[in-house]
Amino acid sequence: MKKLIVGIPTSLILMMSSCTATLQEFQDRSNGDDTEEVSDNDDSTEEVVEDTEEESPEDDDSETDEDTSSNDNESEESNDEEDSIDEEEDETEDEETEDNDTVNEEQVIDEPLTLDDLPEEVIQEFVRLNERTESLENRLNNLERHLNEAEDEISRLYDSLGNRVSSSSDDEEETEVDEREDVEVFDTSDGRGSRSEPFDVGDTVAIEVFEYSNGFNRVFGTAEITIDNIVVGEEADEILQEESRFNEDAPDGYEWAVISMTFYLDSFEDEDMSIGVTDSISIVSENGSSVPNEYALPPRPLTYTEVYSGGEVSGNVAKLVPQDEPFLIYFDTFKAEDLFFLYDGENISSLDEQDSESEEEVDQDENEEENNETEEDNNEEDNEEEENSEEDNSDTEEDSEEE
Repeated sequence: MKKLIVGIPTSLILMMSSCTATLQEFQDRSNGDDTEEVSDNDDSTEEVVEDTEEESPEDDDSETDEDTSSNDNESEESNDEEDSIDEEEDETEDEETEDNDTVNEEQVIDEPLTLDDLPEEVIQEFVRLNERTESLENRLNNLERHLNEAEDEISRLYDSLGNRVSSSSDDEEETEVDEREDVEVFDTSDGRGSRSEPFDVGDTVAIEVFEYSNGFNRVFGTAEITIDNIVVGEEADEILQEESRFNEDAPDGYEWAVISMTFYLDSFEDEDMSIGVTDSISIVSENGSSVPNEYALPPRPLTYTEVYSGGEVSGNVAKLVPQDEPFLIYFDTFKAEDLFFLYDGENISSLDEQDSESEEEVDQDENEEENNETEEDNNEEDNEEEENSEEDNSDTEEDSEEE
């Protein structure tokens, strides 16, 4: 019964209760014996009414909550609609602002500024910069004029000294050629240069050399090799120790030798190719035994160098040699034929003596050049004096003729 009554309005329940009471009274009157049952029904009816009264406020509250939530949803929807409308209005305003800016930019581009539209300070700065530009242009023109005058003066001086410069350069070339011509060059055509018939230290020997091209083909040429000097023993030890404290002493039975050599590439089949020159020399004892190949750092070491046709390289090599014995120097760098030099201890000078001799030769050459220049200057002065005297004589003759 309670389950059926839930959700029915209170007024309808009261009406039903009254109808039930009236019906009960009618039954009581008709059936007097059923009094107890009627009382039970009244109790049950009262319980139903009470339960209905208790549940009805909850239903009213739920209905109120539903109404409130619906109202809240409606208010939120209305707020969302208002926000969307505001956003659309803002976007419209932004688009209108961009259009106005574009129109203003187009107007600015279409209407260029003039001096009258600029502030007074800007106009004054413009005038100042214009004057500065004109001043710089004038200075540039003056510098160009002075430069042209200087070039003309240089050309005049060069023309006047051209003969002297060309003659001096010719003299230098002739001197270099003479120096090469003064060197006596040996070759190996007669069998010399072998181990059984070596050259002496100080000889210049022409040999055939080669280098590999990029295609691994041999390119041949002619080079001149000279063993200029050899220093051995205590003097060599002093030289090496002065050069580097890391140079070690020679082992027992050997001593250090400082060998000076020169490599000159006289000709090469390919002028665009070079040949690599190193300190690749070996020491062989007189009885044919090899010598340990130890290393020491000499002064002015001969390191790997690329030499083209007409080029020259020289330097020193430090090697272990048999102590107090003659030995052979075997040159073995990119050669087409063997080449041996013999050291016998008789034709050797110290490096200091060699350096002093080379310095004396340089001083002699410089003195000769100075003397030649002095003679040329004196000759030029004499020629100028003769020309001046001739001009004076011609002027005197003209004056006398006029008188």
